[in-house]
Amino acid sequence: MTIPCYIGIDVGTQGLTALLVKSSTPTGENEKSSLKVLAVGEGSYGFVPDLPDGCYEHDPVEWEMALVQALKTIQESGVALDTIDIRAICVTGQMHGCVMVDKNGKNIGTARLWCDARNQEE
Repeated sequence: MTIPCYIGIDVGTQGLTALLVKSSTPTGENEKSSLKVLAVGEGSYGFVPDLPDGCYEHDPVEWEMALVQALKTIQESGVALDTIDIRAICVTGQMHGCVMVDKNGKNIGTARLWCDARNQEE
């Protein structure tokens, strides 16, 4: 029998966090299901260096590397992965930002972050 699980991924301003959670089944009419964290993984990245004051960017490639790092930590956490059934994956991220991509969906540069002040006047 497999355990229904979910993966939550948060791409934050200063790092990425991934959670593997399982859902409990309500046992009574008035009981709600709840989530129990089975494993946590994290990956880190920094701002693009040497930008002028008020400018904040990330390299999206580093987001991908941080995700791999976080998921590898979950994989190595001791959770019996052959007993879980991933039902959904949720990805959350920073507020508004700009990731420019080519016609194939590949990023073509760094991502300007929500806290970047270059367009403050506009």
